Amino acid sequence: MRLFLTLLLGFVCLLMNAQNNEGIVVYKNTDYPKQRLLTVDPDAPKDIVEKTPDSIMTVYQLKFQAAYAHFKEVAYYQGDTTKVGKDNSKSSVRRLITSKGIYIDQAQNLQLDEMDFVGIKYLVKEPISVIRWEISKKKKKILGYKCTAATVVSDTVDGKPLITTAWFTPDIPVKFGPKYYGGLPGLILEIDIDNGAIVTSATKITLGKLPANSIVEPKDGIPQTRAEFTKFYTEKLKLVTDMINAEKTKNLPGGTKIIQGELKKN
Repeated sequence: MRLFLTLLLGFVCLLMNAQNNEGIVVYKNTDYPKQRLLTVDPDAPKDIVEKTPDSIMTVYQLKFQAAYAHFKEVAYYQGDTTKVGKDNSKSSVRRLITSKGIYIDQAQNLQLDEMDFVGIKYLVKEPISVIRWEISKKKKKILGYKCTAATVVSDTVDGKPLITTAWFTPDIPVKFGPKYYGGLPGLILEIDIDNGAIVTSATKITLGKLPANSIVEPKDGIPQTRAEFTKFYTEKLKLVTDMINAEKTKNLPGGTKIIQGELKKN
């Protein structure tokens, strides 16, 4: 009888884990770029400060199965994000570069980033990001799930340490999280960067088996490595900046004439 109960308990635990390793998570991120700019540089040029939005809200969705996941942006709001949900206004601001989705295949140690640069699709292929987390004893609940804190410290341009804290729950035994964050013994429900400066937190979790082909490897886009893509868009962004500067100065007395190439679709 005791052996039967032990086997039954083991079966129930396996069944619960199987039910908890598939599902969908919705995350919300609210960023305050103007506030961060003025914190870093109180004397920032006035025209740059005026063009920097007060707040940006981004809503993300993560679909996950045992070894596969796909993370994507589903909504982007810029300006007065306090009105989001009241008038359903969505920013029409066109961004030069966006990530349309991140596909992760743990079995192949594969990460594919679906990038869009001025309407051209690129598929950036690289190994899964490795983050050397330090798991602490800090605990808290997020959406009813018991979470544990893990941190990583990285260097910044100004030499100040940047602390990133992930809150993960072992109750959902997958190694995924928002964006490129993962590798912990449980689903990451919150990412806190620089002590609350930027927070991405889960707002809804739906567990259960996903329909077939819910997560498929993307094929559309010009294949590139991360180094190749970074070099490409850095050069193109400089070209765009030079064109904007040239437009500003061409009608001014003594303005410098700048001859620019075209931003072509490669």
